[in-house]
Amino acid sequence: HCVRSFSEIISLKKRLNPAQAWIIHGFNKNNETGRQLIDAGFYLSFGAALLHPNTTNFISQMPLHRLFFETDALPEVSIEQVYERAANLCNMELPHLQAQVAENFEQIFL
Repeated sequence: HCVRSFSEIISLKKRLNPAQAWIIHGFNKNNETGRQLIDAGFYLSFGAALLHPNTTNFISQMPLHRLFFETDALPEVSIEQVYERAANLCNMELPHLQAQVAENFEQIFL
């Protein structure tokens, strides 16, 4: 989790230059913060916040190869709901989005 310390974590990542991927869990911040994180090489994981009407539109602007989804084990939110909302926000077909996230997973974890 990164709470109100995005500039510090970006600076730390730049200084350490780690070989492993860094993923921001439950991203729900503004476009500027999202862009800074993507530019610094982070991956962003979106969850239940996508289901809220006030959700940021950053997901539709970010590179798909840096994208993940989660439910954070909230029983009232299914991963299917998160994917469907994300596909809608990104104006893309659900199978295409699913394939992209699967490719992202393989790139990082396999």
